[in-house]
Amino acid sequence: MNKIWLKNYPQGTPAEIDPDQYTSILDLLDKTFAKFGDKPAFHNLGCSLSFAELDLQSRAFAAFLQGLPGMVKGERVAIMSPNLLQYPVVLIGILRAGMTVVNVNPLYTPRELEHQLKDSGARAIVIVENFAQTLQQVLDRTPVEHVITAQIGDMLPVPKRWLVNFVIKHVRKMVPKWRIDSAITLRDALGRGGWRFLQRALAPGNDPLSPFQVRDRAVAEFADGDLATADMLILNASPAVAAYLARTGTELWRSECMSGEVGSSAVFADGRVFAANAYAALVCLDADSGAELWRTDEVALPDVASLAAAAGLVFLAASDGTVTCVHADTGKPAWEHAFDSGFYSSPVVADGKVYLIDKEGVAHILAAAAEFSELAVCPLGEGVVTTPAFVGGRIYIRGGAHLYGVGAAGP
Repeated sequence: MNKIWLKNYPQGTPAEIDPDQYTSILDLLDKTFAKFGDKPAFHNLGCSLSFAELDLQSRAFAAFLQGLPGMVKGERVAIMSPNLLQYPVVLIGILRAGMTVVNVNPLYTPRELEHQLKDSGARAIVIVENFAQTLQQVLDRTPVEHVITAQIGDMLPVPKRWLVNFVIKHVRKMVPKWRIDSAITLRDALGRGGWRFLQRALAPGNDPLSPFQVRDRAVAEFADGDLATADMLILNASPAVAAYLARTGTELWRSECMSGEVGSSAVFADGRVFAANAYAALVCLDADSGAELWRTDEVALPDVASLAAAAGLVFLAASDGTVTCVHADTGKPAWEHAFDSGFYSSPVVADGKVYLIDKEGVAHILAAAAEFSELAVCPLGEGVVTTPAFVGGRIYIRGGAHLYGVGAAGP
């Protein structure tokens, strides 16, 4: 192979590496600290952190972690921080403590954060306090036992540290109010760790020291795509609407807001979950946390058909023939219309229209709008109790005796 990229290497850069040069990441770090000492390792917010300072601070944090109850070799520690000087201090400290790093996107919503902490099994988290309110909302539903909070300017020299932290919190108002009683600050953690002896690595149960092995896991990464709402399974049942991670079955949240024999499915739209059942209520839940946003029992509720939601509206079809449209933000009715026959088939919203088929097999096409408008009526000639499927520009309907395909004729 002609390695054409080698001509772009700076002078003195080897073309090959020796994978046996270092026995572990810790060996690499130790030799790097010894070699470069007072040279700058990282630069941020106008200040530099030398290799020697990084060695000292990360060693202190590692010792602190080893002193926390239950934190032994292999335990996972989450970091929820942007690119600041404290990030390499914490990351290297976790590695030196013999533990595993779990990086967390600082922009995660509460639901996304809750899932990642559950899925990773993190027992400790280091979080910049700008995002602590997000953690506060889900902490009691995660395996996290130890919370260490940092401020943006924590690793800057005084007085710049004080000035940066004051401006961010009190002038720019970038830190939402939060309260986690068990949390300790990163500065306190470094102070405590500075007085402790750093053990090379801990074996489970604080047994005699166990050295790192080449295959020991250093970092556990989790892709953002794993947290997409599409990967959630939301079930409407009695007595609760509950959300689960589809890949693992992990329960993300549960809201005990339903009753009776539930027949309809929940529906998701615009970050909210809508669920209903006859003799119970129509409820709107926050998709991140399961918190109830509103409920109403002043509309005709479905006992079989599921809901449909689009364009800020929710559509309900009941077995007595009543179809209702409510505003998704408030649950207030927009309109209600009584049809001659009831509905077991669920409404479907497509192309700005609501498609409903009643039990007698009459299809009603309505405008998906806050004012009632029936655009078309199409009788099929036989009963229908199933929901139509929209695929490839066609509508497929299973009637009592026939399967219908509605749309433009194919080639």
